[in-house]
Amino acid sequence: MKNYVVTRVEKHPTYHVLSVQPRDESDRIDFWPGQYAAIAFKSGLRLSPMRSFSIVSSPHDAELQFAMRRHGKFTRKIARLQPGHDVKVQGPFGNFVFDPSDSNIIMLAAGIGITPFMSMLRHAVKSGMTTPITLVYATSSADDIPFYDELIELQAQKKNLRVIFVVKQGIRDQVNNIYVGRVDENFLNRLTGQRWRPFTYFICGPLGFTKSLQNVLINNEVDPERIITESFNQSSSHFWGPSKMSIPSMTYLVTAFTMLIGIAFIMALDLVRFIPKAQAVTATSQPANSTSSTVPTTDTTANSTASATDPTQSTTTNTNNSTATNQPSQTYYQQPMTCTSRGC
Repeated sequence: MKNYVVTRVEKHPTYHVLSVQPRDESDRIDFWPGQYAAIAFKSGLRLSPMRSFSIVSSPHDAELQFAMRRHGKFTRKIARLQPGHDVKVQGPFGNFVFDPSDSNIIMLAAGIGITPFMSMLRHAVKSGMTTPITLVYATSSADDIPFYDELIELQAQKKNLRVIFVVKQGIRDQVNNIYVGRVDENFLNRLTGQRWRPFTYFICGPLGFTKSLQNVLINNEVDPERIITESFNQSSSHFWGPSKMSIPSMTYLVTAFTMLIGIAFIMALDLVRFIPKAQAVTATSQPANSTSSTVPTTDTTANSTASATDPTQSTTTNTNNSTATNQPSQTYYQQPMTCTSRGC
């Protein structure tokens, strides 16, 4: 974990932006635009649990910034942090990043899912990136659009950046880049001019939003390799996946699982050693006529009688016995797992 210190906390109606800087240059983390990191802070004498948030700053910035919704015990405590407060940072994590093959990009964001795109767009402007980018940002109301003013400014600075806001209700200032409706198949059909395949799609937002649009793109024959997704839990700023559980909790879980595997392995070895001994003792204690007692004499007599009186029955019985005796054993091989996801 790296040591950072709080520089400021910006409080907005529905979200906060936490800005921190490294205690020392050796504590600075390098990241790609679109990645996230886990943070923790001192709470009394103890360190708080770690929670993961998207990085909204550009790698070019001196400060490291995180954005989060204003709900939950953790984010309420974040809002009370003062400049100079110590913060621990671990990361970065995630493969939600640009690739050199991304020649024409459509970004699809919903709610706080705008956060990784802020880092991407800030980087694109500051680095002079020439790749055409269209950002579609879906929010519930035009009166509350996080980063609205900055997105309009970034669009003005980058000639090949287009920003479109899609809201469920209301029109803010009657500007021509806000639409009332939903981001769905009809909307994307108009946006792409019915040419779905040439674009690389980045999708970030609640799980339902992400899955729905991913299915729409696949149904319209978009290459899955050109669909990059990141999903948020609706109840918090955590990502689904590694960051849904705090890092200390994950460590405890892995340790406990490893111990259980070790105990099971030792018990299995003891059982393997015990079984041959038990069989040997059983065999020694059996009476001399135990072999004949295990095979019913009536079956042998019946088979002999059938053989003497009914040749057909004899042939059938012998064939069945031969099949059961010569049945080839089957060997199963486990197929190796292959990583096919982006970034593997």
